[in-house]
Amino acid sequence: MDPITTERLVLRPFTPDDFEALFAYQSRSDVARWLEWDARTEEEVRVALAKKISAVAIVDEGDVLALAMIRKDTGALIGDVILYLLSAEHRTAEIGYIVHPDHGGLGFTAEACREMLRIAFEELGLHRVIGRLEPRNRASARVLEKLGMRREALFVENELIKGEWQSEAVYAILDREWRAPASPGTEALLITGLFGTGKSSVAVEIADILEKRGLAYAVIDLDWLCWGFAGTEAGSEHRMMLANLVPVVSNYLSAGVRYVVLARSIRTADELDSLRRTLAMPLHVVGLTVPFDEIERRLGSDVTAGRADDLRDARAWVASGEGAGFDDHVVANDRPLREVAEGIVRLIGWTGDARP
Repeated sequence: MDPITTERLVLRPFTPDDFEALFAYQSRSDVARWLEWDARTEEEVRVALAKKISAVAIVDEGDVLALAMIRKDTGALIGDVILYLLSAEHRTAEIGYIVHPDHGGLGFTAEACREMLRIAFEELGLHRVIGRLEPRNRASARVLEKLGMRREALFVENELIKGEWQSEAVYAILDREWRAPASPGTEALLITGLFGTGKSSVAVEIADILEKRGLAYAVIDLDWLCWGFAGTEAGSEHRMMLANLVPVVSNYLSAGVRYVVLARSIRTADELDSLRRTLAMPLHVVGLTVPFDEIERRLGSDVTAGRADDLRDARAWVASGEGAGFDDHVVANDRPLREVAEGIVRLIGWTGDARP
């Protein structure tokens, strides 16, 4: 096949001349940490390279397409990306990738995988692509999340690898989700702030303003997308929310929605970054502020377990300095809700055309 050019990479089939570059990362123990094989010897890399050289097209079930990642600016081979046809009948494939650690964290892997997904859905006509990883491999998980793939399953200690029981997380994306990215002009607004600042109430008022202007909108209270328990692993609730958000937003966009209004207390800048990547559309972030004694009054007057948890978390976030400082705009929720909502709509420029 011919080389494929992306913004910063050239993706091409492997050649015998790629041995040194492939050995440079396949021989590293840190690269192999979460893989089924250990750091490879020269002979093992030569065997692996021979397989990659022959993996140039997907025709039948079991076929693999393996492409080398070449940096445009340096010409260096920095990793590889593969697509493996799991089932021809069910039009399902698995995506995989490895990048040299010296080039990690720069978005190259996601850039290469995005092109591989395009091949899967637009050229091969597949219905579903999955990705599998050890859930402790957060760098790999971030790649799949950045691609808009949702975590669908977690198999706990289902495999004995290298003498250690390892778990397996399964991510997936469907063809219709790939084909329905945010359309031009689609924007999102996140109303955030400490618990008890009135995020959901303001979001509802904004929805009414947009509806009266004849603008296609959707309002999503993100707390309801992660109302559950996915284990005690740090960030598990947030990841569960992101996994649910992908198909929900995709369905709204398919229905013609242009403005997406979200409400949720975001704890850290990393959580916000993962939300931006998942949405893949411009996101305005407005933080609501309310005096803390008012938050205590609002939450303390509700005896439900959920509100007690919210008050506990609000106090903890204030003490640790979390939940603030990454907003595009800060708005005091100290006026009638309608005035606050109208001020936010003007602030971010969501004017639209008035309904005749």
